[in-house]
Amino acid sequence: MTKIKLYIYIILVLFIVANIMQKLIMTRKYIDTNLITARVLFMKNMQNCYVKTRNWSFFIPNCDQYREGEFLEVSGSRSGDSDKGFFQLKRLKVQAVKRIFLNRFSVKHWWNRALVFIYQQKDVFLERGLFYLPPTHASLVAGMVFGGTDFLPQELQQAFQATGLTHVVSASGYNVSVVAGMVLFLLSKILSKRFSSLATIFFIWSYAIAAELVAPIIRSSIMISLNLIASRVFFRQYNLLFSLLFTVLVMLLWEPFYAQSLSFWLSTLATLGIILVLPLLEGEESWFSRLSTGHFSDQKVSTTSNVFQESFLVTLAAQSLTLPLVITVFGEFSVLSFLTNTVLLWLTPLITISGLGLMMVGFLLSPWPGLWQFLAPTLGLVVWLPTELFISSVGWFGQFKWGLVKFSLPWWAVGMWWGMLGIIVLRKKCYAH
Repeated sequence: MTKIKLYIYIILVLFIVANIMQKLIMTRKYIDTNLITARVLFMKNMQNCYVKTRNWSFFIPNCDQYREGEFLEVSGSRSGDSDKGFFQLKRLKVQAVKRIFLNRFSVKHWWNRALVFIYQQKDVFLERGLFYLPPTHASLVAGMVFGGTDFLPQELQQAFQATGLTHVVSASGYNVSVVAGMVLFLLSKILSKRFSSLATIFFIWSYAIAAELVAPIIRSSIMISLNLIASRVFFRQYNLLFSLLFTVLVMLLWEPFYAQSLSFWLSTLATLGIILVLPLLEGEESWFSRLSTGHFSDQKVSTTSNVFQESFLVTLAAQSLTLPLVITVFGEFSVLSFLTNTVLLWLTPLITISGLGLMMVGFLLSPWPGLWQFLAPTLGLVVWLPTELFISSVGWFGQFKWGLVKFSLPWWAVGMWWGMLGIIVLRKKCYAH
């Protein structure tokens, strides 16, 4: 069984390398200028008419003429300056926009209505729940809960990059795990194991839609759903490695464009590193490692481990696979990332859970604005304290400009890195058995 798992690891890494190499060659030597069509659900809160789909990013001209919830077909050509890298969204130069009228009895019509409803509730959560927080703190909480750095000050964004902490404000699988863990804990108090798991799956996918169904969110949502269905509904043993491989293959078959998504590969590799490398570093499984992979089971875990030690070990395991890819794609890496993640990573679930809780309370008390106005400053202080500590610490570490080092690796070096890591993991696991 140990060898089978590691063979899967090797196949997965080789598959990733093959896709990266193919996309690198295709993108560097070919620019598609043919007419491209994208479809998008129009929402009022699109910033400056800027739209992002799973494959493209573009500006809709004269977007004020469209109503919320309308389904639009956008045609254009790929811009010659699309992206600096070959993994990110491709820029579309819009040439025509037309409305698509759907039959009200069609599945797409009701799916779009569900999307509009979820996005509207997300806006209500953000506006009412974070209204009494300072703008920077509110933006950070929103980023940790739903992903995104668009509204953070430029200096703070640069500090996140210099300290290697950008991942905490990006829509990632870790966000889903934190939300799922909180919802499962609350629902388990009032519902049976099976019903609480099924209800949690519903909340997970509602959250995934609110987080705009980006690739890492989808991957983690699928894995956590499989986990809950297997372990808590059918009471079967759950295999993390098989679940990861199955999810990756299904996503790539469903949407081949994910092969070009850097966030997808980083999320996948980080999870794979935690699954394979972390057990070799820690004596027994902890709640933090469970949270990092979204592995919710009834088996007892260590609750007495040092939170800073666990943060360091999880960071080391995750970056064992992601670091060479980051260096190769961006030509730089943060030498402070191990230190900053060790010191600050434990604050992210605290900020995420307290921030989401504040939004939920604000939403529930919205019919009584006087009561919410009275309670909000006190409740907001609970969120403000860890958020202020996080922002201040990131700003302090970010002032060290030497923390971001320019460095690059050739592709063959990445393959050697992953190959050597696989050999180490294989030998360790063989000796363990």
